[in-house]
Amino acid sequence: IQQSSAMLQAMQNTQQLAQAAEEQEEDDAVSVDLMELLFYILGKIKYVLLAAVAGALLALCYVLFLSTPEYQATAKLYIIRNESVVDMTALNIGSALTMDYQEVFNIWEVHGLVREKLQLDHAEYPISQMQKMVSVTNPDDTRFLYISVKHEDPQMAMDLANAYVDEAAEYIKNKMGTDKPSDISEARLPSTPIGLGTQGYIILGFLAGTGLS
Repeated sequence: IQQSSAMLQAMQNTQQLAQAAEEQEEDDAVSVDLMELLFYILGKIKYVLLAAVAGALLALCYVLFLSTPEYQATAKLYIIRNESVVDMTALNIGSALTMDYQEVFNIWEVHGLVREKLQLDHAEYPISQMQKMVSVTNPDDTRFLYISVKHEDPQMAMDLANAYVDEAAEYIKNKMGTDKPSDISEARLPSTPIGLGTQGYIILGFLAGTGLS
């Protein structure tokens, strides 16, 4: 019995050694394949660089001739109530009003008031288009509304954002029978377009060309 156990243990040890040797051979084969691939790529490095440069040039052409830079301006409203003492009930009501006021910017009359205020052409600025340009966000645990407008013209982006704040505040006061929100921060003239920018597109094109090659 002892001899049989010893033979069985020896066979198991032999199998484990053989399995370990096979795994080592597979690892060595993978390492050799990766090294061969690396040397192959290095041998074709001029094609890789050519593709990378071509990708960067294509991205630059897209920025210069096809894409249109877009600017974003943001104005801020503060939802207020006329309580002399601030308690949790007032804070909860203010939070609920904040969500209600966000919906005001989805009302077509507000877009129409903004269009009339800035004397915009109805054909160039239909309600559906204006709805896409404006976005309203509410930072967590605050009663602030951020009214952002995107436009190809930075001056128009700023004018629209400020007009939306003014007209929405008046609409809330007149139509909803509540306190007028406070215009706490006017939009400023944006100096740089949003998005990747020229440099970002060039880097992205360079990387894409490299990856494709």
